[in-house]
Amino acid sequence: MKPSILFLGSLLAVGTTLLFAADARKPLTEEQRILHLLNRLGFGPRPGDVEKVRKLGVRAYIEQQLNPERIPDPEADRRLAAFKTLPLATIEELDKAHPVAALEGERARGNAFRMEKDEKPLPPFVPGAGRALPASADPAKSEMDVREFREAARARSLSKDDLGKAQLVRTVYSERQLLEVMAAFWVNHFFVGGGRGESLFQDYVEHTIRPRALGKFEDLLKATAQTSTMMMYLDNWRSAAPVEVIHQRLTRDLQPTLTGPQRRQLRATADSLQEFKGLNENYARELMELHTLGVEGGYTQQDVIAVAKVLTGWTVTEWDENGGRISDRFVFNPVLHESGDKTVLGKTIKAGGKDEGMEVLTMLAKHPSTARHISTKLTRRFVADDPPAAIVEAGAQAFLKTDGDIRQVLRAILTHPNFFAPQHYQGKFKKPSELIASALRAASADLTFPPQPRRRGQGQAVGINTYLGEMGEVGKRTPEGYADVASAWVNSNMLLKRMEFANALASGEVPGIALNFDMAKRMINELELPAPNEQQSAMIRDQMTQARKRKAAASSPAGQAPSMMSADPTAGNEAVISPAAIALSYALASPQFQKK
Repeated sequence: MKPSILFLGSLLAVGTTLLFAADARKPLTEEQRILHLLNRLGFGPRPGDVEKVRKLGVRAYIEQQLNPERIPDPEADRRLAAFKTLPLATIEELDKAHPVAALEGERARGNAFRMEKDEKPLPPFVPGAGRALPASADPAKSEMDVREFREAARARSLSKDDLGKAQLVRTVYSERQLLEVMAAFWVNHFFVGGGRGESLFQDYVEHTIRPRALGKFEDLLKATAQTSTMMMYLDNWRSAAPVEVIHQRLTRDLQPTLTGPQRRQLRATADSLQEFKGLNENYARELMELHTLGVEGGYTQQDVIAVAKVLTGWTVTEWDENGGRISDRFVFNPVLHESGDKTVLGKTIKAGGKDEGMEVLTMLAKHPSTARHISTKLTRRFVADDPPAAIVEAGAQAFLKTDGDIRQVLRAILTHPNFFAPQHYQGKFKKPSELIASALRAASADLTFPPQPRRRGQGQAVGINTYLGEMGEVGKRTPEGYADVASAWVNSNMLLKRMEFANALASGEVPGIALNFDMAKRMINELELPAPNEQQSAMIRDQMTQARKRKAAASSPAGQAPSMMSADPTAGNEAVISPAAIALSYALASPQFQKK
Protein backbone atom coordinates (compact mmCIF):
# COMPACT_ATOMS: atom_id res chain seq x y z
CA MET A 1 0.00 0.00 0.00
CA LYS A 2 1.30 3.49 -0.87
CA PRO A 3 2.43 5.70 2.02
CA SER A 4 -0.06 8.39 1.01
CA ILE A 5 -2.92 5.89 1.35
CA LEU A 6 -1.63 4.82 4.75
CA PHE A 7 -1.46 8.41 5.92
CA LEU A 8 -4.91 9.20 4.53
CA GLY A 9 -6.21 6.16 6.37
CA SER A 10 -4.86 7.53 9.63
CA LEU A 11 -6.63 10.81 8.95
CA LEU A 12 -9.90 9.02 8.23
CA ALA A 13 -9.55 7.13 11.46
CA VAL A 14 -9.65 10.38 13.41
CA GLY A 15 -13.17 11.03 12.18
CA THR A 16 -14.43 7.79 13.65
CA THR A 17 -12.52 7.93 16.92
CA LEU A 18 -12.34 11.55 18.09
CA LEU A 19 -15.91 11.52 19.34
CA PHE A 20 -15.34 8.43 21.45
CA ALA A 21 -12.44 9.42 23.66
CA ALA A 22 -12.33 7.39 26.84
CA ASP A 23 -14.22 8.93 29.75
CA ALA A 24 -11.74 7.39 32.20
CA ARG A 25 -8.85 9.59 31.04
CA LYS A 26 -6.94 11.46 33.69
CA PRO A 27 -7.86 15.11 34.39
CA LEU A 28 -6.23 17.56 32.00
CA THR A 29 -2.84 18.92 32.89
CA GLU A 30 -2.39 22.68 33.12
CA GLU A 31 -0.85 22.78 29.64
CA GLN A 32 -3.69 20.71 28.19
CA ARG A 33 -6.24 23.06 29.77
CA ILE A 34 -4.49 26.02 28.20
CA LEU A 35 -4.32 24.37 24.77
CA HIS A 36 -7.99 23.40 25.07
CA LEU A 37 -8.82 27.02 25.83
CA LEU A 38 -6.75 28.41 22.94
CA ASN A 39 -8.30 25.96 20.48
CA ARG A 40 -11.89 26.55 21.58
CA LEU A 41 -11.95 30.29 22.33
CA GLY A 42 -9.82 31.07 19.32
CA PHE A 43 -8.15 29.64 16.23
CA GLY A 44 -5.34 27.80 17.92
CA PRO A 45 -2.10 28.84 19.63
CA ARG A 46 0.75 30.84 18.23
CA PRO A 47 4.28 30.44 19.59
CA GLY A 48 4.31 32.00 23.04
CA ASP A 49 0.53 31.92 23.59
CA VAL A 50 0.64 29.02 26.05
CA GLU A 51 3.06 30.89 28.27
CA LYS A 52 0.96 34.07 28.11
CA VAL A 53 -2.14 32.23 29.28
CA ARG A 54 -0.17 30.41 31.97
CA LYS A 55 0.98 33.73 33.42
CA LEU A 56 -2.46 35.30 33.16
CA GLY A 57 -4.43 32.32 34.41
CA VAL A 58 -7.20 30.32 32.72
CA ARG A 59 -10.14 32.12 34.34
CA ALA A 60 -8.59 35.54 33.79
CA TYR A 61 -8.00 34.69 30.12
CA ILE A 62 -11.66 33.76 29.68
CA GLU A 63 -12.74 37.07 31.25
CA GLN A 64 -10.29 38.97 29.07
CA GLN A 65 -11.67 37.39 25.91
CA LEU A 66 -15.24 38.07 27.01
CA ASN A 67 -14.37 41.79 27.05
CA PRO A 68 -12.57 42.33 23.72
CA GLU A 69 -13.07 46.09 23.84
CA ARG A 70 -10.43 46.16 26.60
CA ILE A 71 -7.82 44.23 24.60
CA PRO A 72 -5.29 46.29 22.57
CA ASP A 73 -4.98 44.89 19.05
CA PRO A 74 -2.22 46.85 17.29
CA GLU A 75 -0.98 44.21 14.86
CA ALA A 76 -4.44 43.35 13.52
CA ASP A 77 -5.35 47.05 13.32
CA ARG A 78 -2.17 47.82 11.38
CA ARG A 79 -2.82 45.09 8.84
CA LEU A 80 -6.53 45.86 8.49
CA ALA A 81 -5.70 49.45 7.56
CA ALA A 82 -4.60 48.15 4.16
CA PHE A 83 -8.18 47.23 3.20
CA LYS A 84 -9.63 50.52 2.04
CA THR A 85 -13.13 49.23 1.34
CA LEU A 86 -13.52 47.57 4.74
CA PRO A 87 -14.49 50.62 6.82
CA LEU A 88 -16.99 52.01 4.29
CA ALA A 89 -19.83 53.53 6.24
CA THR A 90 -23.44 52.46 6.20
CA ILE A 91 -25.77 54.18 3.75
CA GLU A 92 -27.24 56.32 6.54
CA GLU A 93 -23.77 57.64 7.44
CA LEU A 94 -22.89 58.24 3.81
CA ASP A 95 -26.10 60.23 3.41
CA LYS A 96 -24.74 62.82 5.83
CA ALA A 97 -21.35 63.28 4.23
CA HIS A 98 -21.86 62.42 0.55
CA PRO A 99 -25.61 62.21 -0.14
CA VAL A 100 -25.37 61.80 -3.90
CA ALA A 101 -22.70 59.13 -3.61
CA ALA A 102 -24.92 57.37 -1.09
CA LEU A 103 -27.78 57.25 -3.57
CA GLU A 104 -25.48 55.82 -6.20
CA GLY A 105 -24.26 53.33 -3.62
CA GLU A 106 -27.79 52.17 -2.88
CA ARG A 107 -28.34 51.58 -6.59
CA ALA A 108 -25.13 49.57 -6.87
CA ARG A 109 -26.04 47.43 -3.85
CA GLY A 110 -29.49 46.70 -5.19
CA ASN A 111 -28.10 45.75 -8.60
CA ALA A 112 -25.89 43.10 -6.99
CA PHE A 113 -29.06 41.10 -6.33
CA ARG A 114 -30.70 41.98 -9.62
CA MET A 115 -27.78 40.55 -11.55
CA GLU A 116 -28.16 37.25 -9.69
CA LYS A 117 -31.84 37.07 -10.56
CA ASP A 118 -31.31 38.19 -14.19
CA GLU A 119 -33.47 41.23 -13.51
CA LYS A 120 -33.07 44.53 -15.28
CA PRO A 121 -30.62 46.78 -13.38
CA LEU A 122 -31.55 50.21 -12.11
CA PRO A 123 -30.25 53.11 -14.26
CA PRO A 124 -27.32 55.18 -12.99
CA PHE A 125 -28.21 57.92 -10.55
CA VAL A 126 -28.26 61.36 -12.17
CA PRO A 127 -27.62 64.32 -9.84
CA GLY A 128 -30.57 66.69 -9.76
CA ALA A 129 -33.09 64.06 -10.84
CA GLY A 130 -35.20 61.70 -8.78
CA ARG A 131 -34.82 61.93 -5.02
CA ALA A 132 -34.17 65.43 -3.77
CA LEU A 133 -30.85 66.07 -2.06
CA PRO A 134 -30.85 66.79 1.67
CA ALA A 135 -30.74 70.47 2.60
CA SER A 136 -27.14 70.06 3.74
CA ALA A 137 -25.96 68.85 0.35
CA ASP A 138 -23.91 71.05 -1.94
CA PRO A 139 -25.31 70.69 -5.49
CA ALA A 140 -21.97 71.82 -6.90
CA LYS A 141 -20.40 68.65 -5.48
CA SER A 142 -22.99 66.29 -6.91
CA GLU A 143 -21.05 65.21 -9.97
CA MET A 144 -17.86 64.86 -7.95
CA ASP A 145 -19.61 62.74 -5.31
CA VAL A 146 -20.87 60.28 -7.90
CA ARG A 147 -17.54 60.22 -9.71
CA GLU A 148 -15.68 59.51 -6.47
CA PHE A 149 -18.09 56.76 -5.58
CA ARG A 150 -17.72 55.09 -8.98
CA GLU A 151 -13.95 55.27 -8.69
CA ALA A 152 -14.20 53.63 -5.28
CA ALA A 153 -16.49 50.98 -6.77
CA ARG A 154 -13.96 50.27 -9.52
CA ALA A 155 -11.21 49.98 -6.93
CA ARG A 156 -13.36 47.52 -5.02
CA SER A 157 -13.95 45.46 -8.15
CA LEU A 158 -10.19 44.91 -8.30
CA SER A 159 -10.23 43.62 -4.71
CA LYS A 160 -13.56 41.86 -4.26
CA ASP A 161 -12.22 39.61 -1.53
CA ASP A 162 -11.30 42.41 0.89
CA LEU A 163 -13.74 41.05 3.44
CA GLY A 164 -12.37 37.51 3.21
CA LYS A 165 -8.82 38.79 3.54
CA ALA A 166 -9.77 40.93 6.52
CA GLN A 167 -11.45 37.97 8.20
CA LEU A 168 -8.29 35.91 7.70
CA VAL A 169 -6.12 38.71 9.10
CA ARG A 170 -8.33 38.90 12.17
CA THR A 171 -8.30 35.17 12.82
CA VAL A 172 -4.52 34.99 12.43
CA TYR A 173 -3.37 38.20 14.13
CA SER A 174 -6.12 39.50 16.39
CA GLU A 175 -5.71 39.26 20.15
CA ARG A 176 -9.52 39.31 20.37
CA GLN A 177 -9.85 35.68 19.41
CA LEU A 178 -13.24 34.99 21.02
CA LEU A 179 -14.78 37.95 19.23
CA GLU A 180 -13.58 36.52 15.91
CA VAL A 181 -14.97 33.10 16.77
CA MET A 182 -18.34 34.63 17.65
CA ALA A 183 -18.46 36.84 14.56
CA ALA A 184 -17.94 33.71 12.43
CA PHE A 185 -20.50 31.82 14.52
CA TRP A 186 -23.24 34.41 13.97
CA VAL A 187 -22.47 34.87 10.28
CA ASN A 188 -23.02 31.12 9.97
CA HIS A 189 -26.11 31.16 12.24
CA PHE A 190 -27.77 34.02 10.32
CA PHE A 191 -26.54 32.58 7.03
CA VAL A 192 -27.31 34.48 3.84
CA GLY A 193 -25.79 32.09 1.31
CA GLY A 194 -22.92 32.27 -1.11
CA GLY A 195 -22.71 34.58 -4.08
CA ARG A 196 -24.42 37.56 -2.44
CA GLY A 197 -23.47 41.02 -3.61
CA GLU A 198 -20.02 41.93 -2.33
CA SER A 199 -20.91 45.31 -0.85
CA LEU A 200 -24.17 44.02 0.61
CA PHE A 201 -22.51 41.09 2.33
CA GLN A 202 -19.62 43.22 3.55
CA ASP A 203 -22.08 45.68 5.09
CA TYR A 204 -24.02 42.77 6.63
CA VAL A 205 -20.94 41.31 8.31
CA GLU A 206 -19.21 44.54 9.31
CA HIS A 207 -22.19 46.66 10.38
CA THR A 208 -24.84 44.13 11.39
CA ILE A 209 -23.07 41.06 12.82
CA ARG A 210 -19.71 42.14 14.24
CA PRO A 211 -20.88 45.04 16.46
CA ARG A 212 -23.48 42.76 18.11
CA ALA A 213 -21.55 39.50 18.34
CA LEU A 214 -21.28 39.69 22.14
CA GLY A 215 -24.38 41.78 22.86
CA LYS A 216 -28.06 40.93 23.34
CA PHE A 217 -29.46 38.23 21.09
CA GLU A 218 -32.66 40.21 20.55
CA ASP A 219 -30.69 43.15 19.16
CA LEU A 220 -28.79 40.87 16.81
CA LEU A 221 -31.98 39.13 15.65
CA LYS A 222 -33.74 42.41 14.90
CA ALA A 223 -30.70 43.83 13.17
CA THR A 224 -30.39 40.88 10.78
CA ALA A 225 -34.14 40.93 10.13
CA GLN A 226 -33.96 44.57 9.05
CA THR A 227 -31.34 44.15 6.34
CA SER A 228 -31.95 44.01 2.64
CA THR A 229 -29.44 41.11 2.61
CA MET A 230 -31.67 38.86 4.72
CA MET A 231 -34.93 40.07 3.21
CA MET A 232 -33.74 39.30 -0.31
CA TYR A 233 -31.93 36.06 0.50
CA LEU A 234 -35.03 34.46 2.05
CA ASP A 235 -37.50 36.23 -0.28
CA ASN A 236 -39.42 38.15 2.37
CA TRP A 237 -39.11 41.27 0.21
CA ARG A 238 -41.63 39.61 -2.14
CA SER A 239 -44.04 38.55 0.61
CA ALA A 240 -47.26 40.54 0.54
CA ALA A 241 -50.98 40.62 1.15
CA PRO A 242 -53.16 39.01 -1.55
CA VAL A 243 -52.90 40.62 -4.99
CA GLU A 244 -56.52 41.76 -4.97
CA VAL A 245 -56.00 43.52 -1.63
CA ILE A 246 -52.98 45.40 -2.96
CA HIS A 247 -54.90 46.38 -6.08
CA GLN A 248 -57.80 47.70 -3.98
CA ARG A 249 -55.45 49.77 -1.86
CA LEU A 250 -53.72 51.22 -4.88
CA THR A 251 -56.85 52.12 -6.77
CA ARG A 252 -59.37 53.07 -4.09
CA ASP A 253 -58.40 53.07 -0.43
CA LEU A 254 -55.30 55.25 -0.49
CA GLN A 255 -56.15 57.66 -3.29
CA PRO A 256 -58.42 60.06 -1.33
CA THR A 257 -55.78 60.63 1.38
CA LEU A 258 -52.85 61.34 -0.94
CA THR A 259 -51.34 64.64 -2.04
CA GLY A 260 -50.69 65.32 -5.70
CA PRO A 261 -47.03 64.11 -5.63
CA GLN A 262 -48.07 61.04 -3.66
CA ARG A 263 -50.69 60.17 -6.27
CA ARG A 264 -48.05 60.47 -9.00
CA GLN A 265 -45.77 58.19 -7.01
CA LEU A 266 -48.58 55.69 -6.50
CA ARG A 267 -49.37 55.60 -10.21
CA ALA A 268 -45.69 55.19 -11.03
CA THR A 269 -45.25 52.29 -8.61
CA ALA A 270 -48.57 50.52 -9.09
CA ASP A 271 -47.38 48.32 -11.93
CA SER A 272 -44.30 47.23 -10.00
CA LEU A 273 -46.26 46.49 -6.85
CA GLN A 274 -48.51 44.18 -8.82
CA GLU A 275 -45.55 41.82 -9.23
CA PHE A 276 -45.95 40.78 -5.58
CA LYS A 277 -47.83 37.47 -5.68
CA GLY A 278 -48.94 37.10 -2.08
CA LEU A 279 -47.52 35.38 0.97
CA ASN A 280 -43.99 33.94 1.03
CA GLU A 281 -43.16 31.75 4.04
CA ASN A 282 -39.42 31.29 3.52
CA TYR A 283 -38.09 33.80 6.02
CA ALA A 284 -40.80 33.11 8.60
CA ARG A 285 -39.95 29.39 8.57
CA GLU A 286 -36.19 29.85 8.80
CA LEU A 287 -36.64 32.57 11.42
CA MET A 288 -38.24 30.02 13.75
CA GLU A 289 -36.47 26.84 12.66
CA LEU A 290 -32.91 28.13 12.32
CA HIS A 291 -32.61 31.55 13.94
CA THR A 292 -34.68 31.20 17.11
CA LEU A 293 -36.84 28.30 18.34
CA GLY A 294 -35.16 25.39 16.59
CA VAL A 295 -36.72 22.41 14.81
CA GLU A 296 -38.21 21.07 18.05
CA GLY A 297 -39.18 24.52 19.30
CA GLY A 298 -42.91 23.90 19.57
CA TYR A 299 -44.22 25.88 16.60
CA THR A 300 -46.65 24.66 13.95
CA GLN A 301 -47.25 25.34 10.28
CA GLN A 302 -50.02 27.71 11.30
CA ASP A 303 -47.46 29.69 13.30
CA VAL A 304 -45.23 29.87 10.22
CA ILE A 305 -48.12 31.26 8.18
CA ALA A 306 -49.03 33.76 10.91
CA VAL A 307 -45.44 35.03 11.22
CA ALA A 308 -45.21 35.34 7.44
CA LYS A 309 -48.37 37.50 7.51
CA VAL A 310 -46.93 39.59 10.34
CA LEU A 311 -43.83 40.25 8.23
CA THR A 312 -45.60 41.21 5.00
CA GLY A 313 -44.47 44.67 3.99
CA TRP A 314 -40.94 44.09 5.34
CA THR A 315 -39.33 44.66 1.98
CA VAL A 316 -36.51 46.53 0.26
CA THR A 317 -37.84 48.98 -2.28
CA GLU A 318 -37.84 52.74 -1.70
CA TRP A 319 -39.36 55.35 -4.00
CA ASP A 320 -38.85 59.08 -4.37
CA GLU A 321 -41.69 61.60 -4.46
CA ASN A 322 -41.81 61.50 -8.25
CA GLY A 323 -42.26 57.74 -8.35
CA GLY A 324 -38.62 56.97 -9.13
CA ARG A 325 -37.02 53.88 -7.65
CA ILE A 326 -34.04 55.07 -5.65
CA SER A 327 -32.76 52.13 -3.63
CA ASP A 328 -33.12 48.61 -2.40
CA ARG A 329 -32.56 49.37 1.27
CA PHE A 330 -34.82 47.74 3.85
CA VAL A 331 -38.16 49.52 4.34
CA PHE A 332 -41.64 48.76 5.65
CA ASN A 333 -44.29 49.24 2.94
CA PRO A 334 -47.82 49.34 4.43
CA VAL A 335 -49.37 48.78 1.00
CA LEU A 336 -47.96 45.23 1.04
CA HIS A 337 -48.84 44.44 4.66
CA GLU A 338 -51.63 42.01 5.50
CA SER A 339 -53.97 43.75 7.92
CA GLY A 340 -55.78 42.35 10.93
CA ASP A 341 -54.79 40.57 14.12
CA LYS A 342 -52.66 37.40 13.96
CA THR A 343 -52.01 34.59 16.43
CA VAL A 344 -48.43 33.40 16.93
CA LEU A 345 -47.58 30.64 19.43
CA GLY A 346 -50.97 31.14 21.05
CA LYS A 347 -50.53 34.90 21.52
CA THR A 348 -52.61 37.51 19.72
CA ILE A 349 -50.56 40.03 17.78
CA LYS A 350 -52.67 43.16 17.40
CA ALA A 351 -52.74 44.84 14.00
CA GLY A 352 -50.01 47.46 13.98
CA GLY A 353 -48.03 47.46 10.76
CA LYS A 354 -44.26 47.18 11.24
CA ASP A 355 -44.71 47.02 15.03
CA GLU A 356 -46.25 43.56 14.64
CA GLY A 357 -42.97 42.24 13.30
CA MET A 358 -40.95 43.85 16.08
CA GLU A 359 -43.31 42.33 18.67
CA VAL A 360 -42.93 38.86 17.18
CA LEU A 361 -39.15 39.16 17.00
CA THR A 362 -39.04 40.16 20.67
CA MET A 363 -41.28 37.23 21.58
CA LEU A 364 -39.14 34.76 19.65
CA ALA A 365 -35.89 36.19 21.03
CA LYS A 366 -37.06 35.71 24.63
CA HIS A 367 -38.68 32.29 24.18
CA PRO A 368 -37.34 29.36 26.28
CA SER A 369 -36.98 27.26 23.13
CA THR A 370 -34.73 29.94 21.66
CA ALA A 371 -32.62 29.94 24.82
CA ARG A 372 -32.14 26.20 24.54
CA HIS A 373 -31.53 26.27 20.78
CA ILE A 374 -28.85 28.97 21.01
CA SER A 375 -27.22 27.37 24.05
CA THR A 376 -27.14 24.01 22.26
CA LYS A 377 -25.42 25.49 19.22
CA LEU A 378 -22.91 27.40 21.33
CA THR A 379 -22.16 24.32 23.43
CA ARG A 380 -21.67 22.30 20.24
CA ARG A 381 -19.22 24.94 19.00
CA PHE A 382 -17.22 25.30 22.22
CA VAL A 383 -17.51 21.90 23.91
CA ALA A 384 -18.56 18.83 21.90
CA ASP A 385 -20.38 17.68 18.77
CA ASP A 386 -22.85 15.96 21.08
CA PRO A 387 -23.53 18.89 23.47
CA PRO A 388 -23.53 17.82 27.14
CA ALA A 389 -26.99 18.39 28.63
CA ALA A 390 -25.69 19.99 31.83
CA ILE A 391 -23.74 22.67 29.95
CA VAL A 392 -26.63 23.30 27.55
CA GLU A 393 -28.93 23.82 30.53
CA ALA A 394 -26.48 26.20 32.19
CA GLY A 395 -26.25 28.26 29.01
CA ALA A 396 -30.03 28.27 28.50
CA GLN A 397 -30.65 29.44 32.07
CA ALA A 398 -28.10 32.22 31.68
CA PHE A 399 -29.86 33.24 28.44
CA LEU A 400 -33.25 33.47 30.18
CA LYS A 401 -31.95 35.20 33.32
CA THR A 402 -30.01 37.87 31.43
CA ASP A 403 -32.52 38.60 28.66
CA GLY A 404 -30.38 36.87 26.04
CA ASP A 405 -27.03 38.42 26.95
CA ILE A 406 -24.63 36.49 24.71
CA ARG A 407 -21.62 37.34 26.87
CA GLN A 408 -23.32 35.86 29.94
CA VAL A 409 -24.35 32.72 28.07
CA LEU A 410 -20.76 32.20 26.96
CA ARG A 411 -19.50 32.78 30.49
CA ALA A 412 -21.86 30.07 31.78
CA ILE A 413 -20.62 27.61 29.15
CA LEU A 414 -16.89 28.38 29.32
CA THR A 415 -16.71 28.35 33.13
CA HIS A 416 -18.85 25.25 33.60
CA PRO A 417 -16.98 22.52 35.53
CA ASN A 418 -17.41 20.10 32.62
CA PHE A 419 -15.88 22.44 30.04
CA PHE A 420 -12.46 20.97 30.84
CA ALA A 421 -13.69 17.37 31.13
CA PRO A 422 -10.96 15.12 29.66
CA GLN A 423 -13.28 13.55 27.09
CA HIS A 424 -13.70 16.96 25.42
CA TYR A 425 -9.98 17.56 24.94
CA GLN A 426 -9.20 17.31 21.20
CA GLY A 427 -12.76 16.07 20.81
CA LYS A 428 -13.76 18.29 17.89
CA PHE A 429 -12.62 18.43 14.27
CA LYS A 430 -11.54 21.70 12.69
CA LYS A 431 -13.63 23.11 9.89
CA PRO A 432 -11.55 24.12 6.84
CA SER A 433 -11.50 27.81 7.80
CA GLU A 434 -10.38 26.86 11.30
CA LEU A 435 -7.67 24.55 9.97
CA ILE A 436 -6.28 27.26 7.70
CA ALA A 437 -6.27 29.89 10.44
CA SER A 438 -4.69 27.56 12.98
CA ALA A 439 -2.01 26.47 10.50
CA LEU A 440 -1.09 30.07 9.72
CA ARG A 441 -0.97 30.89 13.43
CA ALA A 442 1.14 27.84 14.27
CA ALA A 443 3.64 28.71 11.53
CA SER A 444 3.81 32.43 12.45
CA ALA A 445 2.76 33.28 8.90
CA ASP A 446 3.26 36.71 7.40
CA LEU A 447 0.37 37.50 5.03
CA THR A 448 0.94 39.97 2.20
CA PHE A 449 -1.90 39.20 -0.28
CA PRO A 450 -0.17 39.93 -3.61
CA PRO A 451 -2.18 39.84 -6.86
CA GLN A 452 -2.92 36.17 -7.38
CA PRO A 453 -2.25 34.28 -10.61
CA ARG A 454 -5.11 32.49 -12.29
CA ARG A 455 -5.41 28.80 -12.99
CA ARG A 456 -5.62 28.05 -16.68
CA GLY A 457 -9.25 27.64 -17.70
CA GLN A 458 -10.54 28.73 -14.30
CA GLY A 459 -11.63 32.04 -12.84
CA GLN A 460 -10.58 31.05 -9.35
CA ALA A 461 -7.41 32.51 -7.90
CA VAL A 462 -4.77 30.12 -6.65
CA GLY A 463 -4.76 31.20 -3.04
CA ILE A 464 -6.35 30.56 0.34
CA ASN A 465 -9.89 30.70 -1.05
CA THR A 466 -9.04 27.97 -3.53
CA TYR A 467 -8.06 25.57 -0.76
CA LEU A 468 -10.99 26.67 1.39
CA GLY A 469 -13.31 25.78 -1.47
CA GLU A 470 -11.61 22.48 -2.22
CA MET A 471 -11.99 21.49 1.42
CA GLY A 472 -15.71 22.24 1.20
CA GLU A 473 -16.34 25.60 2.88
CA VAL A 474 -17.17 27.86 -0.06
CA GLY A 475 -20.32 28.23 -2.14
CA LYS A 476 -23.05 26.97 0.18
CA ARG A 477 -26.46 28.40 -0.69
CA THR A 478 -28.90 26.80 1.74
CA PRO A 479 -29.81 28.77 4.90
CA GLU A 480 -28.70 26.29 7.58
CA GLY A 481 -25.05 27.31 7.15
CA TYR A 482 -22.04 25.03 7.54
CA ALA A 483 -22.22 22.14 9.99
CA ASP A 484 -20.09 22.23 13.13
CA VAL A 485 -19.65 18.48 13.57
CA ALA A 486 -16.87 16.16 12.45
CA SER A 487 -19.12 13.97 10.30
CA ALA A 488 -19.67 16.86 7.89
CA TRP A 489 -15.96 17.20 7.15
CA VAL A 490 -14.54 13.67 7.33
CA ASN A 491 -14.39 11.89 4.00
CA SER A 492 -11.51 10.73 1.84
CA ASN A 493 -11.69 13.58 -0.69
CA MET A 494 -11.85 16.39 1.87
CA LEU A 495 -9.04 14.88 3.92
CA LEU A 496 -6.89 14.49 0.82
CA LYS A 497 -7.44 18.19 0.12
CA ARG A 498 -6.29 18.95 3.67
CA MET A 499 -3.06 17.07 2.97
CA GLU A 500 -2.62 19.01 -0.27
CA PHE A 501 -3.13 22.30 1.54
CA ALA A 502 -0.54 21.35 4.17
CA ASN A 503 1.94 20.47 1.40
CA ALA A 504 1.25 23.69 -0.54
CA LEU A 505 1.52 25.91 2.52
CA ALA A 506 4.72 24.34 3.83
CA SER A 507 6.42 24.35 0.43
CA GLY A 508 5.61 28.01 -0.26
CA GLU A 509 3.09 27.35 -3.03
CA VAL A 510 0.36 29.60 -1.57
CA PRO A 511 0.99 33.16 -2.81
CA GLY A 512 1.55 35.92 -0.30
CA ILE A 513 2.38 33.75 2.70
CA ALA A 514 5.83 33.62 4.25
CA LEU A 515 6.40 31.11 7.05
CA ASN A 516 8.76 31.30 9.97
CA PHE A 517 10.11 27.75 10.13
CA ASP A 518 12.00 28.31 13.38
CA MET A 519 8.83 29.43 15.12
CA ALA A 520 6.87 26.65 13.42
CA LYS A 521 9.32 24.07 14.78
CA ARG A 522 8.87 25.55 18.23
CA MET A 523 5.09 25.24 17.90
CA ILE A 524 5.34 21.66 16.60
CA ASN A 525 7.35 20.72 19.67
CA GLU A 526 5.03 22.61 22.01
CA LEU A 527 1.97 20.84 20.57
CA GLU A 528 3.84 17.51 20.50
CA LEU A 529 2.92 16.95 16.87
CA PRO A 530 4.39 13.89 15.13
CA ALA A 531 7.48 13.87 12.93
CA PRO A 532 7.61 11.94 9.64
CA ASN A 533 9.76 8.86 9.23
CA GLU A 534 11.99 8.35 6.21
CA GLN A 535 9.27 6.75 4.10
CA GLN A 536 6.76 9.46 4.92
CA SER A 537 9.31 12.19 4.21
CA ALA A 538 9.95 10.69 0.79
CA MET A 539 6.21 10.59 0.11
CA ILE A 540 5.74 14.25 1.04
CA ARG A 541 8.79 15.30 -0.98
CA ASP A 542 7.39 13.49 -4.01
CA GLN A 543 3.97 15.12 -3.59
CA MET A 544 5.52 18.60 -3.33
CA THR A 545 7.69 17.96 -6.38
CA GLN A 546 4.77 16.77 -8.48
CA ALA A 547 2.69 19.78 -7.40
CA ARG A 548 5.45 22.14 -8.49
CA LYS A 549 5.73 20.41 -11.85
CA ARG A 550 1.99 20.77 -12.38
CA LYS A 551 2.19 24.43 -11.44
CA ALA A 552 5.07 25.00 -13.86
CA ALA A 553 3.17 23.21 -16.63
CA ALA A 554 0.05 25.28 -16.04
CA SER A 555 2.01 28.53 -16.25
CA SER A 556 3.93 27.59 -19.44
CA PRO A 557 2.77 28.79 -22.89
CA ALA A 558 0.29 26.44 -24.55
CA GLY A 559 1.96 23.46 -26.13
CA GLN A 560 5.33 24.16 -24.58
CA ALA A 561 6.56 21.74 -21.96
CA PRO A 562 8.21 23.38 -18.95
CA SER A 563 11.95 22.98 -18.85
CA MET A 564 13.61 21.46 -15.81
CA MET A 565 16.11 24.31 -16.24
CA SER A 566 13.30 26.86 -15.97
CA ALA A 567 13.95 30.38 -14.75
CA ASP A 568 11.81 29.31 -11.80
CA PRO A 569 14.47 27.75 -9.55
CA THR A 570 11.89 25.71 -7.66
CA ALA A 571 10.18 24.11 -10.66
CA GLY A 572 10.74 20.36 -10.45
CA ASN A 573 13.72 20.80 -8.19
CA GLU A 574 13.54 18.42 -5.24
CA ALA A 575 16.63 19.86 -3.59
CA VAL A 576 14.91 23.11 -2.60
CA ILE A 577 12.26 21.26 -0.59
CA SER A 578 13.73 21.57 2.86
CA PRO A 579 13.40 19.07 5.70
CA ALA A 580 11.73 21.85 7.71
CA ALA A 581 9.01 22.18 5.05
CA ILE A 582 8.46 18.42 5.02
CA ALA A 583 8.23 18.30 8.81
CA LEU A 584 5.74 21.18 8.90
CA SER A 585 3.57 19.66 6.18
CA TYR A 586 3.42 16.34 8.01
CA ALA A 587 2.56 18.04 11.31
CA LEU A 588 -0.20 20.19 9.84
CA ALA A 589 -1.80 17.21 8.06
CA SER A 590 -1.55 14.96 11.09
CA PRO A 591 -4.71 13.76 12.87
CA GLN A 592 -3.51 15.52 16.03
CA PHE A 593 -3.50 18.92 14.32
CA GLN A 594 -6.85 18.35 12.59
CA LYS A 595 -8.49 18.10 16.00
CA LYS A 596 -9.12 20.87 18.46
